[in-house]
Parts: sequence; structure tokens; C-alpha cells
Amino acid sequence: MFCDVSERIELGPDAKHHFESQLREQWEGTGFSGARTLVAVSGGADSVALLRALLEIVGDRTLISVAHFNHGWRGEESDADERFVQELCETQRVQCRVGSVREDTVRPSNRSEEAARERRYTFLQQTAYAVGARSIVTAHTQSDRVETVLHHLFRGTGIAGLRGFEKTRPIGAELILVRPLRGLTRGDVIRYLEAIGQTYHEDSSNSDQRYKRNFLRHELLPIIRERYGRSLDSNIARLADITSELDELLGQLAKEYWKQVEQLSAASDESSIRFPDSSKLSVAWPVLQRALVERWNEIHWPTGKMTAEHWNTIRHLHERAETAAYEETYQCNLPHNLLISSKDGWLEVKPASNLS
Repeated sequence: MFCDVSERIELGPDAKHHFESQLREQWEGTGFSGARTLVAVSGGADSVALLRALLEIVGDRTLISVAHFNHGWRGEESDADERFVQELCETQRVQCRVGSVREDTVRPSNRSEEAARERRYTFLQQTAYAVGARSIVTAHTQSDRVETVLHHLFRGTGIAGLRGFEKTRPIGAELILVRPLRGLTRGDVIRYLEAIGQTYHEDSSNSDQRYKRNFLRHELLPIIRERYGRSLDSNIARLADITSELDELLGQLAKEYWKQVEQLSAASDESSIRFPDSSKLSVAWPVLQRALVERWNEIHWPTGKMTAEHWNTIRHLHERAETAAYEETYQCNLPHNLLISSKDGWLEVKPASNLS
């Protein structure tokens, strides 16, 4: 769907100045303002506004390259998006790289949003290395972050899920993903495009409410905003910021916990996790759970089937020294053929086949 804002009433320099000044502040704070950058542009409002504003801020167009990935799911509409991005790049005198995949070559099992995202990010990484970029810039806004937080909340999440997404994160060797629009709303984007008279393409699938994110965006959030006021988005974003700080603190405490465990000479092999119960080392459960999850991930054990009941079992075993003295060995099953055993003040998690 083609959206033409050139005939709307221009909002004047305020919207343009606000958007570009906010982006400049975020962009210069990343430390990548003088390095080659790859901008992911879909043709939608957010990414088009990001490209136009970033070109104004950077000035030197040779430092900016654009990448567009055509999934081919929407046929001619997808091809029209590709042509639009290429023409925009020609007009703005900036290099454009296009990737694509034929829809009939993708198995039905891989035609999911997650699979499409993986293909897109693989293309972005490969393109970034090819053009010598140090960062990949995407157009995720504060509005996207709010939707992400609520999406995670409704699906069931812990502290990490309430962070939404971070402004920067590593995405490859010496390559960083940057989201400099994280503090700007979708309304800011539209007002900026109106102010500069820039057209964009609207993905028709964004209105398909079979997707949960679209239901949040078009149905639920407008109702909540009407009841709670315009500050709703910034309030949720503030909660995400606070949660992010708490999550980082938990991560630091988890690292300190493992240092204390090592001082107790509790060496584990690469296929097990060994840690003391509370009689030897007392620690708050959120810190221990974070430490265990990180070690779980390091060993590449799946955590998806670890329910609250399983984690509560580990918590009980860790804290049982405070309520009773157990001398016998105790063990119980965990998902993915794992067993946890307790003996002499130590707990150990191992694959069942390795447990003697």
C-alpha cells in the first residue's frame, strides 16, 4: 500500500527539528557516528524516516549503505517495496543492497515470522561485512518497544522480557545492532515524514489482526491509551528502563555468585552444573536462578520446558538446609533428560546418562 504524504499540510520545521535532534542525540551517543553504517530499510514509515534523518545528521553519504530484504510473501506488493527503496536510494544518492528469497523455495514450515526474521538478519549481517559497516541500524521505535513489552507480558515472561529490547546489542564479530529511534514514537515518525513531504509504503500485512502484535497495535493499545492518557507509552518505556537496570544488576550478582562458588572449590565439568546449597552459601533466589540460567545457556541446555514447578524444586533443594538436615542423596528429574541431585551440601545438575 502506497502512502503519499506530499499533499498533506506541512507541519513546519518543529516536527523536523524535533525528530532529527532526538535522533542526533541518540546516534552520537552510540559512538558509531563517524563509522560506516548499514541501515535496514523496508520501505515502511519508520525505516524511511530513519534513513532520511540519518542522512541529514551524518552528512557524508559515503558512510551510509542501505539494505533491503524482499521475503516475497506479498507478491507484487513486496516487489513494489523493493523498487521503492531502490528509487529512494537513487534519489538520496546512497548505496543500496537488496536480498531476496523466492516464496516457492521456502518450505511451509519455515514461512513463519521468526524464520523470516532469521533470514533477514542473516542477510543484514552478511551485507554489513561486505560493505565494511561496524553497525547495523534498524528503525525500532518506542512504540515497538511498548508492543514488545506487552507481548512478552501477555505470553508470560520474566524480568528479561520486560526490558523489551535494548538500544544496542552485539550481532556478530565486531558488529553492533543499533536502534536509535527507541525514544521516538510512531507518531513522531509520521509527523516527520509529513514535515519533509516524504512518501513511504505501508505493509498490508501490518493490518492483519491474526497476528498478535497487530492486535496489540490496532485494537488493544488504542483503547488503553484512551483510558490512561498520552503518557502510557513513556510510562511503559520507563518501566522497561528500570527493569533493564535491575536485570543488569542481577547479571552482575550472578557473576559474583559463581566467583564465590569457585572459591569453595566446586569445580564442574563442561557437561554439568555444581553449586552449594544454602548451608554453604546463602544467596537470594533471583540471583541464583539467573546464575543457573546463564550457566544452562553456556552448556547449551534448553530452558523452554523448565516450568515454574521445576525451578521451585531447585529452589527448595537449595534452601532445604534452613528447614531440615538431609544426609541422604536426593535426586529428581528435570526436562530434557536432566537430573538434579543433592548430597553433602552440594547440588549437581547432569544429563541422566552421566549421573553416577
